[in-house]
Amino acid sequence: MRPVGPAPRPERNPLLVYTKAQADDAMDKAKGLAPDPVDDVILEYQNPAGGGSALPSMSMKSQIVRPGFTGLQHRHSGSKVYYALSGSASMVVKGERFDWGKGDFISVPPYAAVTHLNEGTEEGRLFRVDDSPIFRMLNAYHEEILTEGETAK
Repeated sequence: MRPVGPAPRPERNPLLVYTKAQADDAMDKAKGLAPDPVDDVILEYQNPAGGGSALPSMSMKSQIVRPGFTGLQHRHSGSKVYYALSGSASMVVKGERFDWGKGDFISVPPYAAVTHLNEGTEEGRLFRVDDSPIFRMLNAYHEEILTEGETAK
């Protein structure tokens, strides 16, 4: 318990810039890890002061979808916006396929079923922003991988 009044503020992020060179280096190293079954290669920008998301209300992630990858269908509370940094790949959202390439934006509504896949020969790189930190703070975040044959729209 604590005295009534404003709650302590979370650690403020001391970084003003996450350089492209640092992000690219981290992503290249992450390619050596086991692929994420949903997203292939994915890293979240974090607050070095507390280890949480870089911003208290928004999560930023960098993702690579390599040739030959087909992710598991999944969904979660909250919404996502992707920006295609380079390359190309595809995303199936609520049963509809979207082929994307450099410069495209993709918006995914809350709880929509998503599958990432790359049937091409070059990797696709995405930058993603989502509102998962808010849902986690409210203890309302839910994520699930859908079983084969299960349809979610």
